Amino acid sequence: MASTETRSMTTEDREVKLSATSAERFPAPSATPGGMGTPPAVALKLTDEAPATWEKLPATEFRLINYRFGASGAGECYISQSMGTVLDNANRWLKQFSQSSIDQAVLEKLPRVSFLGVDAFWIETQGSFAGGMGKAPADGYALAGVVASIDGQIFTVKMVGPAAEVAKEKEVLPAYLKTVRKSD
Repeated sequence: MASTETRSMTTEDREVKLSATSAERFPAPSATPGGMGTPPAVALKLTDEAPATWEKLPATEFRLINYRFGASGAGECYISQSMGTVLDNANRWLKQFSQSSIDQAVLEKLPRVSFLGVDAFWIETQGSFAGGMGKAPADGYALAGVVASIDGQIFTVKMVGPAAEVAKEKEVLPAYLKTVRKSD
């Protein structure tokens, strides 16, 4: 088989380094201009007051605020700044539970809650959760969360975990959302 196609090198192409560290092999998206995971140019700084039963975890590259909850230790609630649209993010969450995609008309009919001064779309689903990143799907999971467009950027608050634990904690989620504030 002969290759008949070529492409120009881009800023994504790097010289191969056999002894590269993980950080060198998998650089943060901000170091890869135009990369799929490149975070938006302006990251929002937030403060919050979470329920006492939630365990605070360090922020990560994609999670501005990060918590664990529930007796199993598998429940997660985190705030992210995302790419795409509100509808794109809602459908990505539904797809993680093998649910059908929705259209804009269905999205507009979803309940809304206040988050950072805007009406955010409330999304719930449950079933077998395939969150990706090489993890096997987890049966008996649920999701409750919101997706909002704030000043042209997409922010999500995603609560996911065993269904019984999410059912209990989602009751405090609207109150928690009211504690999240922009900080300098």
